[in-house]
Amino acid sequence: MLRVSVIMPVLNEEGIIEDTIRSLNDPRLELIVVDGGSRDKTASIVSRYKARLIPSMPGRGRQMNHGARYSTRDILLFLHGDAKITEKGIDAMLKAMEDPLIIGGAFRLAIDSRSPCLFFVAFWANMRSIIFGLPYGDQGIFVRRSAFEEIGGYQDVPIMEDLEFIRRLKRRGKITIMRESVSVSSRRWDKEGPIYTTLRNLILTAFFLLGVSPKKLYKWYKNIR
Repeated sequence: MLRVSVIMPVLNEEGIIEDTIRSLNDPRLELIVVDGGSRDKTASIVSRYKARLIPSMPGRGRQMNHGARYSTRDILLFLHGDAKITEKGIDAMLKAMEDPLIIGGAFRLAIDSRSPCLFFVAFWANMRSIIFGLPYGDQGIFVRRSAFEEIGGYQDVPIMEDLEFIRRLKRRGKITIMRESVSVSSRRWDKEGPIYTTLRNLILTAFFLLGVSPKKLYKWYKNIR
C-alpha cells in the first residue's frame, strides 16, 4: 500500500497554519512542516499537533528538499501552508499512483472565495494545467520518491521553483492532473488584486518558459511589488 509524506514549507503562517494542519488529520499521512525561520507563533502552533517540525533556511525549494530528506513515505506531496485537501483527494491521488507509468502530478485549484473573479482565476489555472501540463505549486504537487530523487529534487532558485521542477519531471515520465481540488486561501489575490496578480504571474511564466533565468525574474518581481 502506498503511503504519503506531506511536506509543507512555511514562513510566518500563524494566522492559517492551524486550520491547515487540522484538515490533514489522516492516519495515512506523515506531515512534515519545514519552517524557514518564522518570527511569529507558527512553530509553537505546529508543535501542538502530530506533525514533525523541521527548521530550515528560508527559500521554498530549499525547504521542500530539506523536508524530503526527513520523510519516510513512498509518495511526496508538497503542499503550501494555506492549502487544504480532502480525504477524497488523498484517495484519488493514491488510486492514480497505482499506475506505474504515472510518476507524479497535481490537483486542480480551488480558491476559498465567493468572488466570481477568483472563480475565473481558478478556472484559468486549471485549464493551463490540463492543456499544458504546467501546474503551480499551490495546486499541491505530488511525486514518487524515486522520481524526486532521480531528478535531484527542487532547484534552489528564488522563484518559479515549481514550474522548473515540473518541466524536469515531465521529461522522466507521465504526470497527471487530478479532478479533485486543493483549496487555497484567497489572501494573496485579496491583498494584491486578482487582475494584477494573475497578469503578473502570466508574464513571469511566459518569460520563464522563454528562457529567462529565475534570478532575473525575481529581481523584476521584487521591483514591481
